[in-house]
Amino acid sequence: MTTRTLLAALQQHEYNWPRFSQWYQRHQGQDPRIEPADWTVKLRLVSAISSTLFFVPQLVALRLALGLLAPAEGTLRQGWQTLARLKLAWLRRRGLVVLGIAGSYAKTSTKHIMAYLLEEQLSVCATPKSINTPLGISQVIWRQLKSDHQLLIIELGEYYQGDVAQLAALVRPDYGVVTPVGRQHLERMGSLDQVAATIGELVEYFAGRPDRLAVHQANRGWFGGEGSHVQSDTHPGKGSQSYVWYGEGDGDVEGDGDVDSGKADGDGDAPPDWTVNRPEVSARGTEFVVRQAAGEKDNRASHKSWQVFTPLYGAHQAINTLPSFWLAGRLGLDQAAVAKRCRTLPYLERRHYPTFAENEVLILDNSYNTNPDSWPASRRLLEQLPAERRIVITAGFLELGDQAETLNRQLGRDLAGVAEYLGLIETPWADAICQGFTAAGGQASHVATAANQAQLLESLRATIIPKSLILFEGGWQEQYG
Repeated sequence: MTTRTLLAALQQHEYNWPRFSQWYQRHQGQDPRIEPADWTVKLRLVSAISSTLFFVPQLVALRLALGLLAPAEGTLRQGWQTLARLKLAWLRRRGLVVLGIAGSYAKTSTKHIMAYLLEEQLSVCATPKSINTPLGISQVIWRQLKSDHQLLIIELGEYYQGDVAQLAALVRPDYGVVTPVGRQHLERMGSLDQVAATIGELVEYFAGRPDRLAVHQANRGWFGGEGSHVQSDTHPGKGSQSYVWYGEGDGDVEGDGDVDSGKADGDGDAPPDWTVNRPEVSARGTEFVVRQAAGEKDNRASHKSWQVFTPLYGAHQAINTLPSFWLAGRLGLDQAAVAKRCRTLPYLERRHYPTFAENEVLILDNSYNTNPDSWPASRRLLEQLPAERRIVITAGFLELGDQAETLNRQLGRDLAGVAEYLGLIETPWADAICQGFTAAGGQASHVATAANQAQLLESLRATIIPKSLILFEGGWQEQYG
């Protein structure tokens, strides 16, 4: 492999050597070509140091470079965090409000949606792209947060236990949002309980201020009160009904999903405070009704509702707008203006991002990631959007540990119900997806496999007819060529 490919893979695995080593062993003997997503200072230093160690094998040189950087990196990280804390303390005295978002998925979409919907009424700074680590967040605060910003929206990443608590202690959010808990990063976390416990660190942070935390309805079983699965001495789950809940209203907006959700059972009967109702998806986008229930949390005697349209596809994206309506109300902003601004929401990169090709072919790029709990939203779109033929290109579910084969086989069975043709990126679980697809009635001759998306598109070109719908579903495809 080329040095650039190794550097790119190392960066994609967040410089975690055991995980990078596993990737290398899986691809040894192959020749994937990957370019680094961003030539950060750290990546440049790793490259420079390892290049001076030309007399040892490539992997040894990279490992030594990381080891030599570690002491300086720790000092640098602490320095950035100190600067960030000082700047936040100064800006809070000038009225800055900080909101933190945690969850397995939908964090980045919720963040970008909120920044856009509120920036017409507030000066907003949000961490760019998917930056969600202490160093990245600290650098954004120091470099991009200005004295005239009124709202800072921060995505809190969870890779290992304690991550969310560390970030909450760093930025001390005034408000919080918890998006769905799901089977993301299972290889690192070890179990779904551990994932939920780590995300629940933000719930614990707001234990004394429950009205300042909006929690997705899918998390009722984790944080929903007595009997919920995530409990501790500081947050035993009691009284958590006073959190602000948001999610689906009347009708099925998420799709039931044949992939077992793995979510904890909880008090799912209590209606959310904020709901999306009657979503209708078309080639134009999604129409829906936002409803705020009557209740005692803000002394409302009756509910409020807004008719909303967004160009974004799917009820799941409609639900991602709800924290914006909630926060607008908390900050005294015009919620009707938020509803109006939804009409011009820009498409979100690699999150069902549409390309309208010739012959009325619609391409949906949902390649940022996928998991067994977010996949039903994509399946729902395949069912709802009109098409003469449906083609799905995927690498399957990643980071699922010993559940990978079972859940990817189930993915294949699901795909057989919504897609006529299937393109599989060559991964250790591609065979499992194919087996599930054919076992559920899909035709083996309609399955193509290749090293990357470009090769798959070429293989499937002849199957694309006018009014086809092509979905790229998940998968960090850069890792496979």
